[in-house]
Amino acid sequence: MDNKLGWIGGLAVMLGLNIGGALWSKPVAAASIGGPGTAVVTLLGLGVVALAAPGYLALTKFWSASPGHYFYNSRLLLPEHEEVSHFAGWGVLWPSILMSGFVILQVLVIAGASYLNTFFPAVSTQIFTVLLLLITVGVVWFGIQAVGRLEIVLSAFLLIAIGTILALGVLNIDPNQLTPVFPSGPVPTLSVMGVMLTTFISGLYIIDFGGDIEDPGKAFGKILFLNTGAVALIGIGVILVSVGIVPSDQLANRTLRVVTSEYLSPELIVVSAVAAMVAGVTSNIAILSMVTRYMKATANDGILPKWLGEENKHGEPKYVLLIVGAASIVGVFLNIPLNDMIQGSAMGNLTLVTVTCVTASRLPSTRPEVFETGPLSESKYLSRTTVRWFSRIAAVVLGSLVVSIAIESPTGLQWYLLFVSSGVVIYAVQKLRGSVDVDAESVGEAGSVSGSD
Repeated sequence: MDNKLGWIGGLAVMLGLNIGGALWSKPVAAASIGGPGTAVVTLLGLGVVALAAPGYLALTKFWSASPGHYFYNSRLLLPEHEEVSHFAGWGVLWPSILMSGFVILQVLVIAGASYLNTFFPAVSTQIFTVLLLLITVGVVWFGIQAVGRLEIVLSAFLLIAIGTILALGVLNIDPNQLTPVFPSGPVPTLSVMGVMLTTFISGLYIIDFGGDIEDPGKAFGKILFLNTGAVALIGIGVILVSVGIVPSDQLANRTLRVVTSEYLSPELIVVSAVAAMVAGVTSNIAILSMVTRYMKATANDGILPKWLGEENKHGEPKYVLLIVGAASIVGVFLNIPLNDMIQGSAMGNLTLVTVTCVTASRLPSTRPEVFETGPLSESKYLSRTTVRWFSRIAAVVLGSLVVSIAIESPTGLQWYLLFVSSGVVIYAVQKLRGSVDVDAESVGEAGSVSGSD
C-alpha cells in the first residue's frame, strides 16, 4: 500500500495528463477545422464520456488490473476465444504505444518548445523539444510515487496559470469572430469532436493505474468525473479565446503560443511559456508512466522481449523508458505536420477506447456472476442493462469518430495503419517462435475490488 497513490495523487496524474500540453495544441488544431462551433461540439462530446463511464467503472470494480487497457481487452474481449482476444488486445494497444513514442510525446511539449524558441531564437524548436522530452524521462525514472507527488504541485500551478491566461483572453475576444459557424458536413464536425475528445476522454486512462491506486473501486469514479469536467471546460475556454482573437483559418498547425502573443504582456508571456513547458512535461510524465506499464505487461506475455520488463530500483521498466524516450526524439526530426500528428494519435487513442467499450459491453454476458453476487451486485447504476447498452452506444459513436478522423486526415491514417501492420508482424513472429504465453488464469483474481459508486 505504501507504494500506491491515493485518489488525489491519481487525480493529479490525470489532470497532469489532460491540463497539459494537449490544451496548448489540440484545441487550437480543432478550432482551425471547426471554428467557433468547436466549443459546442466539445460540450456535446461530454456525452460520449458519460456513455463510456459505466462500462469502465464496471471493469475497474470487477478487476483492478494495471494496465487495464491491455488486460481487459486481451483477456475479457473474447474469453471464449483466448488467442483471438489476446491478439486483438495487443493489436489495438501497439499503435497507441508507437503513437505515444513517435508522435504524442512531442506534440505535448512542442508549445513550450516554441515559446523557448521565441526567447532564444538561436536554438531551434526541435532542440528545445528534445530537452523537454529528456526531462520527462528523467522524472518518470524515479517511479509512480515521485510522479504522483510532483503532479500534485504541477497540476495546481497549471490550473492557476491557465485560469489567468483564459481570463485575460476573454477580455480581448472580438465578438465578431465568434459567429457560431460549424464545419461544412458531418465528417469535419465528427473529426473535430474526436480530436477534442482526446483532451478529456483520457481521464478514462486511469484504469491503466488500477493496480497502483488505493481502493480503485472508489477512487476511479471521483477521478474520472472531476478530471473530465475540469478539462472539458478549460478546453472550451481555450477554443473560444483562440478563435475570438486569431481567425480560425490562421490556426492550422499552430499552438496556443500564437494566440497568447496577441494579448499578453511580456511578463505574462513568460508565465504562459513556463506553463506551456510544465504542461507538456506533466502530460508526458503521465503518458510515459502508462506506456511503461503497457510494454512491461506485453513483455511478460512474451509478445515483446522479456528483458523489456526489467525494472530499475524505483520499479520502472528501465529499458522501456530509454527506448520510448529515444523514439520520441527520433519523431521530433521526422517533421510531421502538427495537425496530422494530432489526428493520427487521436485515431490510436479512440480506437483503444472503442474496443474497451466493446469489452465492457460483453461483461454482463461473459461474467454474469459479478452482477449477481460479485462487486457489482449492489450497484443500481452499474446494472447489466446500463453497462451493456451504454457501452455499445459509446462504441458506435467512438467508431464513427475514428472513421471521420481517418477521412479528414489521410496522412494520419497512413501512419496509424503502418503501426498496426508492424504490430501484426511482431505478434506473428513471436507466435511462430513460441514466445507468446497468455496467463488467462489471472482473471480468476478478479472480483476482489469493492466500493460504492
